[in-house]
Amino acid sequence: MDEDELKYFLKKQAELEQKIVDAVEENTKDLKNILIKELLKGIAYDSLKHKNMLISLLAMLESKTTLIDELASSKLIEGIKKHIEMEEEAIKTYSELLEKTEDKNLKLVIGYILEDEKRHHALLKKIEEAIIERYTLSEKDLFELVYYYSVSHGTAGG
Repeated sequence: MDEDELKYFLKKQAELEQKIVDAVEENTKDLKNILIKELLKGIAYDSLKHKNMLISLLAMLESKTTLIDELASSKLIEGIKKHIEMEEEAIKTYSELLEKTEDKNLKLVIGYILEDEKRHHALLKKIEEAIIERYTLSEKDLFELVYYYSVSHGTAGG
């Protein structure tokens, strides 16, 4: 798949995800069963998330994303570490609840939430370890880029 085909694919998939969101909103607006309604809305939220992720991928392909400076990266990493801790706590408490309950409906919903929390945790760890480090531009990196691309390479008069 060449880049133009990939861009087209991402745009079409983003449109499809939005159609899913719209369909769920339409189908649940008058639904009285709150559990079914919220489960379906949860799927719609995932579709909205997917749409936004596809749009982000498209922006990356079109070079519309920016680097993260060191200060922003530090704050972001700190926030992600706190988020990881909260996800770990959620995983622990949902796991305990799942073990203690016999109710099938409760088990279904709590199991679903638990799996989401596990995915969130894994994704946050990957973001912390890979994406942020990849897009962080240190002062040293910036200096080296300026030096490398300067005409005089830091000599007098340049």
